[in-house]
Amino acid sequence: MGDRQRFILLLLDAMMREEKENIFMAKFCTKCGRRLIDGQPCSCTQTQQPVHDMQESVQKEVKDKAKNFCTQALEMIKHPSTGFVEAVSDKDSKNGLILMGIEAVLTGLYLYVLLQKIVSATMSGINSVFGTSRTAAQTPSLGGFFGYGIIIAIIVSLVIATLVMGLMKAMAEADINWFQSCQIAGMRSLGLSLGWILGILGLFLGMYQFAILIIVVGGVLGMIYMIVAMMSYPNTKKDMIAYVVLITILVATFISYFVLKEFVLSSLINNGGSTTNFLNNIL
Repeated sequence: MGDRQRFILLLLDAMMREEKENIFMAKFCTKCGRRLIDGQPCSCTQTQQPVHDMQESVQKEVKDKAKNFCTQALEMIKHPSTGFVEAVSDKDSKNGLILMGIEAVLTGLYLYVLLQKIVSATMSGINSVFGTSRTAAQTPSLGGFFGYGIIIAIIVSLVIATLVMGLMKAMAEADINWFQSCQIAGMRSLGLSLGWILGILGLFLGMYQFAILIIVVGGVLGMIYMIVAMMSYPNTKKDMIAYVVLITILVATFISYFVLKEFVLSSLINNGGSTTNFLNNIL
């Protein structure tokens, strides 16, 4: 076979291979290998775009909600008279529930740090008297107190929200739903959260008396916020709001004391009286 014929055969073979590759690429997806129908794009490219768009939509929605929550919280702090009216007027807002959740976490964190300081001081006192061999004294579970704080705050907040909804309907004749009652209870949580944050900072800095007193201030601020929120609620009997607040505070105080006694104080008492000395010193 001459060189010319060999060249022609090689050229024909190369053309046939190229044609086969073009046919494969035209009939099968290069990404997933799925057979294509009449040259139409593969469905895998069509499903990826909606998923990507959905992820971007969810991220945008989360960012918008977080921005809205922060904006409303700052508005209520800076301008309570207008911020509270806007907050309680929204029948579908979940910001009250978010504020209640933030308060619960801060409550647990405060108890955790406080008990950590108590245990540290107690262990130091035992070591200074008995030496390191007595460091195996029984100590409370700090993680348990973090959980206790969350449980206490959630129970109290839910009770207050339920009382607000029931009493506002029955006594003040308010058209109020569950989310709006949580908005009002969330006002209390907002004030308390400010106190918990400053109290935690005080514990870290060793300012124990300040850390305890600021919680009282935060509780008072929270009650003021809640009262203003109730008074800002539209179309209610304003004269009855005072009695709604009184009943709510009395019930919430009783429940807070009962839960605090059962969960926290009993645990401290069961773990020895040495922690009482620390409390007496900071008080």
